[in-house]
Amino acid sequence: MKYLCLLICISVTCTAPVNENNPGAVDGLVELVDNVALKRDKLPTKEPKIVTILESDAQHKLDGSYSFHYRGADGSFREEIAVVKNPGTKQAYLEVSGAYSFIDADGEEITVNYKADNRGFVPVGSNIPETISVSAKENSERPAPPTENFDEINDDEV
Repeated sequence: MKYLCLLICISVTCTAPVNENNPGAVDGLVELVDNVALKRDKLPTKEPKIVTILESDAQHKLDGSYSFHYRGADGSFREEIAVVKNPGTKQAYLEVSGAYSFIDADGEEITVNYKADNRGFVPVGSNIPETISVSAKENSERPAPPTENFDEINDDEV
């Protein structure tokens, strides 16, 4: 399959029209690049806003658990807590929960709450389509995948 793709790419390159004034240039490609450059130059850009961090803290424990948070002057924040489940075993994993919030381009506050563990990541927020949140929650309620002999699991069995 790789060789077929390579052969197609070479064929397309070799059959492209050649500019007689500049045999090294391909007309369509040069025109495409010029159009992209012109459109990019016309796009409005904003200077990134620097947000002052009003409060932050982080704690890490020897077992691998942690917590952190910060709050910005614009109302944005992030907080997260991770707890080690089944510590000291081959089945150990982090159970993480948290939330973050930011102000979008329209000035609306977006907040996302999430949970992650050995069964997956579950985000819930106004900017996350409900079907994704529901599907992720349903998947997280299924039994966790086996962790014993994880390296030996065949892809066909999963």
